Amino acid sequence: MWKWADATESRIGKRIGFVFNDSVIMAPNINCRIESGSFTINSPDKVLMLEIYNALK
Repeated sequence: MWKWADATESRIGKRIGFVFNDSVIMAPNINCRIESGSFTINSPDKVLMLEIYNALK
């Protein structure tokens, strides 16, 4: 988990991309170090969200 926290800290003011099946799903700006390792993915595409959910289960 420390790698995630260190990675987010080093990217403050920049972006980190979430890639799924060779496509960038989101690339939010990082505002602060994320200690918990938790983040949220939001999209109006319900089919895509279900596909990601089922793949990560």
